[in-house]
Amino acid sequence: MASGYGGYHEPPIVKVIHKTVHIPKAVPVPKVIHVPKMVPVPKTVAVPHPVYVPVKVPIYKTIKKVIPIPKTIPVPKPVPIPVPKPVPVPVPIIKHQPYPVYKTIAIPKPYRVPYPVKVPKYVPYPVPKMIHVPKPYPVPVKVPIYKQIIIKKPVHIPVP
Repeated sequence: MASGYGGYHEPPIVKVIHKTVHIPKAVPVPKVIHVPKMVPVPKTVAVPHPVYVPVKVPIYKTIKKVIPIPKTIPVPKPVPIPVPKPVPVPVPIIKHQPYPVYKTIAIPKPYRVPYPVKVPKYVPYPVPKMIHVPKPYPVPVKVPIYKQIIIKKPVHIPVP
């Protein structure tokens, strides 16, 4: 089927007719439009007006802060003291040399024999020692202090 409106992929058949058509010219027609009259209406408008407002402002002030510093002081330190003390010492057995045959008497010969000696015992006694102890001293530090000042702030007020 090959009609102008039928078929899925078939183009429509168009007939072209050459004809001269006269189009009428537009003529303006005066029209009356009613415009509403403006009536003034009083309106309240917010106008900024300066107002004095108290405000707290930080002001930095220099103060003295105490900081510890090391200080040297003497501290006693124990030192041993020698004290005598008896100590057992072994005494050796002395064997004499054999006497010659031609001698009939013994000749006394001096010899050293060890004997107990007192050994010192250590007892501590104090000796000064330097130790650093912190000592406070002032250091300037800036600390904020709040002060109240008055500033001008704009506030909207209605004006009729």
